[in-house]
Amino acid sequence: MERSYHDYHYTPVVKVGDMVIVSGIPSGPGETYEAQIRGLFERLKAHLETAGATMADVVELTSFHATATDSESFGAEFARFAPIHAEYFPDHYPAWTAVGTTALLQPGAAVELRAVAVIGSGKRPRADIPKPAPRPAGN
Repeated sequence: MERSYHDYHYTPVVKVGDMVIVSGIPSGPGETYEAQIRGLFERLKAHLETAGATMADVVELTSFHATATDSESFGAEFARFAPIHAEYFPDHYPAWTAVGTTALLQPGAAVELRAVAVIGSGKRPRADIPKPAPRPAGN
């Protein structure tokens, strides 16, 4: 976190009223892709906590993926990323934009994640958009 302040002149977390904006968090370190992504989500959780928010308060995510080279490889990576995402967001779905990119600032990072949270929104009733019916087997 200190490098963000001293070298790049930005804050990892900004709180404006009840809104919390978390700057991009790179994946890693970790022995496997999955460990790196879980570490990313754990750092997100820690950043949110410093501002008084929780994972349940997250309303929007933007993920930047540097290893995919085309839609097929992006889909393959997403198939590994999405189940870990579901571990951290088991009962609500924040808005989410996933973007492929050619490079990230952190050397070796496969993914960078930005988040927006609204403190207390995880405890309040929210409009629930009906989830689609399960897909037929094999689709």
